Amino acid sequence: LIEVVAKGGSLLLGIGPRPDGTLPEDAVARLKEVGQWMAKNGAAIYETRTTKDYQARNTFFTRSKNGNIHYAIVCLPENETAPKEVVWKSNLPRKGSTIKWLQTGEKVKWKMEGDSVRIFLPSSAGTTKSANLALAFSFEPAREAK
Repeated sequence: LIEVVAKGGSLLLGIGPRPDGTLPEDAVARLKEVGQWMAKNGAAIYETRTTKDYQARNTFFTRSKNGNIHYAIVCLPENETAPKEVVWKSNLPRKGSTIKWLQTGEKVKWKMEGDSVRIFLPSSAGTTKSANLALAFSFEPAREAK
């Protein structure tokens, strides 16, 4: 879902029923996980647009319709705890702006290191199960040089 949206696409999921008309339990469980994640992080997905550089390793980027807010969505390996820090290049935040972790609405500490941004996650990041699918952040983008 995240990669498709970052590339400007729409994702259509098709879950086929079993012969008795019920849905497979594993599909229902996965859809619930995605739904829980979307309930908190949907701003980074719904009504967003692509960015020039939509991917940096395991981080995908989207932006609001008017471009005033950018989103960084860091995909994590399944069944692993969230890292203490996240780093990405391109789609950098504006100097002095606030970066917010969408899962909780918390402001996170960050700093620029050369051409990269380093995000310091709160300790609660490692214990929030639905956040472990992907970590989404919102921020004001730096102005591009002309």
